[in-house]
Amino acid sequence: MFRLWLLLAGLCGLLSSRPGFQNSLLQIVIPEKIQTNTNDSSEIEYEQISYIIPIDEKLYTVHLKQRYFLADNFMIYLYNQGSMNTYSSDIQTQCYYQGNIEGYPDSMVTLSTCSGLRGILQFENVSYGIEPLESAVEFQHVLYKLKNEDNDIAIFIDRSLKEQPMDDNIFISEKSEPAVPDLFPLYLEMHIVVDKTLYDYWGSDSMIVTNKVIEIVGLANSMFTQFKVTIVLSSLELWSDESKISTVGEADELLQKFLEWKQSYLNLRPHDIAYLLIYMDYPRYLGAVFPGTMCITRYSAGVALQCGPASCCDFRTCVLKDGAKCYKGLCCKDCQILQSGVECRPKAHPECDIAEYCNGSSPECGPDITLINGLSCKNNKFICYDGDCHDLDARCESVFGKGSRNAPFACYEEIQSQSDRFGNCGRDRNNKYVFCGWRNLICGRLVCTYPTRKPFHQENGDVIYAFVRDSVCITVDYKLPRTVPDPLAVKNGSQCDIGRVCVNRECVESRIIKASAHVCSQQCSGHGVCDSRNKCHCSPGYKPPNCQIRSKGFSIFPEEDMGSIMERASGKTENTWLLGFLIALPILIVTTTIVLARKQLKKWFAKEEEFPSSESKSQESTQTQSSSN
Repeated sequence: MFRLWLLLAGLCGLLSSRPGFQNSLLQIVIPEKIQTNTNDSSEIEYEQISYIIPIDEKLYTVHLKQRYFLADNFMIYLYNQGSMNTYSSDIQTQCYYQGNIEGYPDSMVTLSTCSGLRGILQFENVSYGIEPLESAVEFQHVLYKLKNEDNDIAIFIDRSLKEQPMDDNIFISEKSEPAVPDLFPLYLEMHIVVDKTLYDYWGSDSMIVTNKVIEIVGLANSMFTQFKVTIVLSSLELWSDESKISTVGEADELLQKFLEWKQSYLNLRPHDIAYLLIYMDYPRYLGAVFPGTMCITRYSAGVALQCGPASCCDFRTCVLKDGAKCYKGLCCKDCQILQSGVECRPKAHPECDIAEYCNGSSPECGPDITLINGLSCKNNKFICYDGDCHDLDARCESVFGKGSRNAPFACYEEIQSQSDRFGNCGRDRNNKYVFCGWRNLICGRLVCTYPTRKPFHQENGDVIYAFVRDSVCITVDYKLPRTVPDPLAVKNGSQCDIGRVCVNRECVESRIIKASAHVCSQQCSGHGVCDSRNKCHCSPGYKPPNCQIRSKGFSIFPEEDMGSIMERASGKTENTWLLGFLIALPILIVTTTIVLARKQLKKWFAKEEEFPSSESKSQESTQTQSSSN
């Protein structure tokens, strides 16, 4: 699908980058529609139409055929102040045509007739753009020649994919078949994302931007017609408020960021391939793509084609077979979507995670939601973070065997301070190991005590030991590629000191995280607890958003689990109140003692002093009484 990506990138520039494409020889023309001989006013009349268009004082006849390349359930996603709005487009789907110019067999024309004529007429060696003239009295159009001047823009092709393992879900036909047997019609469902800069460059109008994208898809379709490949635009996402990923940097960096974003946010939207269209004032490259990755699901950003297993899909057309409702997903079994309420993702941790269930309408399981960070776990010794209760002792035991524990601080100080592959806080932009800093030493790589005399063996890994203050410390470098996360990196939420946890390789106070979880859970009316989206998950018998209204609906929490969760949530409230009381009590005692002492001193001085007259004694008595009050 590299050619498809290259084509889309070029067409995007063709329609958007006026500085890069010289619009010369502007002409005002009036296209004339050739009337058909039939009197039938039905839809058949509009399946094939023809126009006479003057170009350079010469008349050309253009023959067009109606094409459909918008999905029946075509959706547009817009953002407004961070919230995503989804709506079905009311765009006309019957006014897009493709064809050629009479007498020029190698020509290609793609036009929209929704409002005037808008599109491209391409001869063998020259192309023209046409669009309606605004505020024109007659059927006037602007015709201009398109010339690409950006001949030095690079194309980035990421070939690092060869070093990566293949996807387990790749379907391989047991029987060898031609790549396109007998030219069966092929369909590609495409999801296109327009970043904020391009959205603004195209006028910040959702309808205008949508029409631009449809033009691009129409042009791409016209070039793939000879292969009987139809590109179907299934959905369009406009980053109208801000770009969801940074679009600065080199091509490979941008490709990786978009790939990660796609894997996190596009799982529930039907598509075979996804493209990100961006705008740059002075681009150094045309785009980026993983070549030769048609059937690798996780690399479908721009080039992947997913055809699924033969039991559900016809691999020749990439379309579901009759009766099949799905072909992949945790909620897809035997080509059918599982019913609502079936567990599709069990809890990763019994105290900190939430089980997910199928909704009965989607083959995907949905986003992985956890309990809110800061909820106590393991008898209030630790806190939940990212759906897990991070006990460093338990991690050490799982890696180095029974009896291994998290190493004392002196071991971390010995190993982490070296800032090498065994002890570090990650790498910087120059690929050099980062020193953790004294406060953050435990937030780098995991260091454990080693309880046995038998040497630890790790295949494809290097082991280092350190004898510090009667403790044998150990850690391992797995010698993995830099793109693979370090298995021994200390995870966020791990305890690094009394009242402190690791967050992004820094040892920070945990009270702030706990307080945030407590404040969020207060909105759940005592009948629920917050999740990782800061929304209430309610006890059985109550319904969101604030768990106040009773309901007999389905709850994600079983009765026995919810009681434990609420107990831990309320227990944290009691602990917070008790901590505040214990802090305030000494202050109250000291303040009371000082007030009483001053009161006694004033009385003592009043008795010792003698005044010459009764009037002065009366005044002194009054002052003492006032100060006592």
